[in-house]
Amino acid sequence: MNSVENFRGSFKIESLLHLETTNTSLLGNYLQIVWGADRIFVMDESSKVGVFVFDENGDFINLIGLVGEAPGTIPNLIDYTLSEGLLMTMSSLGDRVLLSKFNFSNELLESVEIPLNVESFAFSKNGSLYLYTGMNPYGGEFRLYQLDSKYQISKAFIPNLLPKDFLAVGSRSFFPQDNEILFKEVFSPNIYILSDEGPKLIESFDFGSFSVPEEFWSMIGVSGFELINSTGFADITHIDENESFLIFEVTFQKENVVSKEIFLKNKGNSTLSKIDLSESIGIEFISTLGIYQNGIKFLAEPRALIQNSDRLNLSAGAKETLLTLDVDDNPIIVYVELL
Repeated sequence: MNSVENFRGSFKIESLLHLETTNTSLLGNYLQIVWGADRIFVMDESSKVGVFVFDENGDFINLIGLVGEAPGTIPNLIDYTLSEGLLMTMSSLGDRVLLSKFNFSNELLESVEIPLNVESFAFSKNGSLYLYTGMNPYGGEFRLYQLDSKYQISKAFIPNLLPKDFLAVGSRSFFPQDNEILFKEVFSPNIYILSDEGPKLIESFDFGSFSVPEEFWSMIGVSGFELINSTGFADITHIDENESFLIFEVTFQKENVVSKEIFLKNKGNSTLSKIDLSESIGIEFISTLGIYQNGIKFLAEPRALIQNSDRLNLSAGAKETLLTLDVDDNPIIVYVELL
């Protein structure tokens, strides 16, 4: 991917969305964010105490899907999504998971145990539920399962051939879109669309020297991770698309040095380009959040925005918002327009 040319357009920070910082809505830097019709849902990967709900202006509303021992709470939180206007959470129960359904007032409506050792889930528009084990030797005979509306297994895909002493590894794998679910596996350069027939390959990229060697998947314990940390590895950490573009974020690591690059594929002419965030936009971002109508959404530390304000191409509205920020505020959603 070193041969990919930099994106030739220019960038402008169109707007900044501050997720309100209160005593009950303090957030770390690593967030899983889902946009609803008029709300923004946030899980803090470092705490996972529940799902924070903000309105479309970033004002804090409430915390739902709470972790605890009291009635109406869940034992832990490993993943969440929205389905039919409700919050769905996933909790680990060891060799099985608990799916719980909440309304936006934090009322627990339903819980169901599923006898699969999985780490993430997503609902399709036709009501099917997909569950993924990650690279886990104890995840079962397969890694990807499709369940019907009654939570019964209807199909299974991708045989799980990992040795029993392989050290389990996972990362976010489902990326729901308006009419489909994009899917990828950890350390894989392949992107799929999920269907009733299973994963359908739509894109495959070359990680070059950061490709994980085949022998890694047969190594046991920490030896495999020691190998790839010295040789280098890459993982697709975010995917999004619209009618014009496919965007994906790739995280690279070698000898504990981590970097990120953003790749943009033009669907019209199939050209692939790379966005150098620091050089092109002026700061490094925490993570990529997806595509919006005019460009790309990123997550940024307020400190980085404030300290690098003189390097940033900001709209008048973004400049006004920047003046209201404090370095200790919650992370900021940055809307970057592609020009």
